[in-house]
Amino acid sequence: MDRSASVRETSRRTVLLRGGAAIGTALALAGCTEDVGEELPPNEHWPIAELVPDLPVRQRSDVIEARIDDLSSAEIRNVDEFVVALEARDLEFESVSEVADQLHLEYVDPDLQDRGTLAVAGTVAGAYAALINAGFEARALELVFFEADGSTIGLVEVATEWATEFLEGRLSTGEYGELVAGSIESRREPPEPDVAPDE
Repeated sequence: MDRSASVRETSRRTVLLRGGAAIGTALALAGCTEDVGEELPPNEHWPIAELVPDLPVRQRSDVIEARIDDLSSAEIRNVDEFVVALEARDLEFESVSEVADQLHLEYVDPDLQDRGTLAVAGTVAGAYAALINAGFEARALELVFFEADGSTIGLVEVATEWATEFLEGRLSTGEYGELVAGSIESRREPPEPDVAPDE
């Protein structure tokens, strides 16, 4: 028997056996990937737990609707009672004035990030609807938000037409709230760069 032929035969057989073993191993492991990690204890904590809101997350419509409903049926007969009703909800204004055909409010709140613009806008919109229901005449309410340093953050406008349609049942609380929320405009100035462009 030719020794070189025997060596070639052995080599071919070795390669085939090794290849078959590798395929068998791959097939055996194919169904095991889903079990990886099952031996580890369950993860019971979010890695950024303090940043994860309670579930279910409240939609913006939920926030503003609840605030509108809180005051829209109250008895608010004039601007003084309007201010008192809002102060009872911990909203204090720098100024409240009638400018041209608008009721103009200026609001500074150091805790606005915690309270939320929508919550403030909803409360004011609810109180404004009650004031309009008592016969107050104006084209709109304008609420301007200020930083503690006096810089303008933004504004919200509540058209009297929206409040009237809400009171007459032609707008739902949600629809009234969406109109108010949609009027929010930010007036924050973009930060100025600390270095010149050519540096």
